Amino acid sequence: FLSSTAKLMQAVALGFLLETFEETVPTNQGYVWAAVLVVCGAVILFEHHHVFFITWRKGMQYRIQCIAKIYDKALRLKSTAGVQSASTGKVLNIASNDVERFLLATLFISYGFWAPVQSLAILGLGIRSIGASFAAGYGLLVCVFVPLQFYLSKRFAVLRSKVASITDRRVTLVSQAVAGV
Repeated sequence: FLSSTAKLMQAVALGFLLETFEETVPTNQGYVWAAVLVVCGAVILFEHHHVFFITWRKGMQYRIQCIAKIYDKALRLKSTAGVQSASTGKVLNIASNDVERFLLATLFISYGFWAPVQSLAILGLGIRSIGASFAAGYGLLVCVFVPLQFYLSKRFAVLRSKVASITDRRVTLVSQAVAGV
C-alpha cells in the first residue's frame, strides 16, 4: 500500500515540480516538490525490496515443499508400472519448470488486488487534473490493451505447453541415454 501511494504521489509531485518551471512561483516551492519526489523514491525503493524479499522467500518455501513432495512420490513409483506411469522426463520437467511458477506467483499475486485499486486512483487523479479527455483515453487503453493482453497470454500458454511436451521428450531421451537403455 505504501509503495502504491508513493508512486502516485511521485507522479503528482513531478507534475507540480514541472509547473514551478513554467509559472512565476517562489523558488522554495520547487525545492519542496523535488524533496517530495526524492522521499517518495526512497519509500518505493525500501518498501519494494522489503516486500520482494519476503515474498521471494515464501515462494521458495512453497517451491521446495512441492519438489520434496514430487521427489517423495517419485521414490514410491513402481519401475515396472508400464505405460500408465509418468515418464522420467515428465517428473523432471514438473520438478524443474512447473514448480517455478509457485515462486513467481507469490511475487506477483498481490498485483491482482493492487493493480485495479491503483488504476482507479490513477483514473481519479487524471480526471481531476486533465478532465474528461483523460477518461476517454483511459477507456480506450482499457478496451484495447486488456483484451490484447488476454489474447497474448492465451497464445503464450499454448506455445508454452508445446515447449513443455518437447522438453518432456528431450529429457526422457537424455535420461534413457544416461541410463544406458
